Amino acid sequence: MTRWRLGELDVFFLSYDEPAADRHFAQLQRVSPRPSKRVHGIKGLHSAYSCAALNSLTERFITVDADSFVEDDTVFRATVDDGGVNNLVFAFMARNQVNGLIYGNGSIKCWSKRAFDGLRTHEQTPAGGGQVDFYHALPYRWLPETGSINCFATDPFHAFRDGYREAVKLSIRPDSGPGAERRPLILSDRARHRISTWISVGRDVDHGAWAICGARRGLIDYWLDQSLQLDSLNDFDYFVGLWRDIEKRGVCCDGLIAETSAEMDRLGLPGKCLDAEESLAVKSASMRGEHVPAL
Repeated sequence: MTRWRLGELDVFFLSYDEPAADRHFAQLQRVSPRPSKRVHGIKGLHSAYSCAALNSLTERFITVDADSFVEDDTVFRATVDDGGVNNLVFAFMARNQVNGLIYGNGSIKCWSKRAFDGLRTHEQTPAGGGQVDFYHALPYRWLPETGSINCFATDPFHAFRDGYREAVKLSIRPDSGPGAERRPLILSDRARHRISTWISVGRDVDHGAWAICGARRGLIDYWLDQSLQLDSLNDFDYFVGLWRDIEKRGVCCDGLIAETSAEMDRLGLPGKCLDAEESLAVKSASMRGEHVPAL
């Protein structure tokens, strides 16, 4: 079988410590044609997704991250064809709650159980090699439908953590592993646009400034200070320690962002952070399909 009706597949909701998880799970149950199964509290992203694969009663299955608000059943009405490629991942688009970007970050995905056979990513990545995310290790097919809203900025800590992780992941090479050599930051136009948006747009949203701050801090830690090892991206205890250090400093979010302007310039990225009105204007123009001024 190569064609799959997504509404006939097992659906797994993966949660760990997300404050809005219960609310998002209840919404998923309302729009999913099948009762969704919840995988909760498993430490390590690879372990959590592998648990879903192990417990799926259908050969392919769907995952929904706890940060995802699924507005309707659009995704579940789709049919996909993997052409017999057992490890192919189908990924829908997700709209970012903070900065308005629409791409695969935090999106609904469809996997094959067999894709996880022998796979080692995230916290199971071997030291000195391997992959730090699934999209570095598996073939992906991106689907045009926007299936969810990535609502990660539920509080300052989670906004900071997700901004930090995603900015670093967007900036590294696909073959980067925990022990990878730091090469000069070279970005495609698409990656540059996405990173520039993460570090500039979102002050119009609650806790959006913390997502901006996290994205900037991640880039500095990895590319300039080189204090970040890639395996720490998937160690949530690392972020708890990082957050405690931030709290001890007692500097407000705007102050932390202002401190990073010179470092962003060194990386060839926008030093300016847009205010709330400018952020809203950029996102509104993008939603209308109009030209967005260079960030």
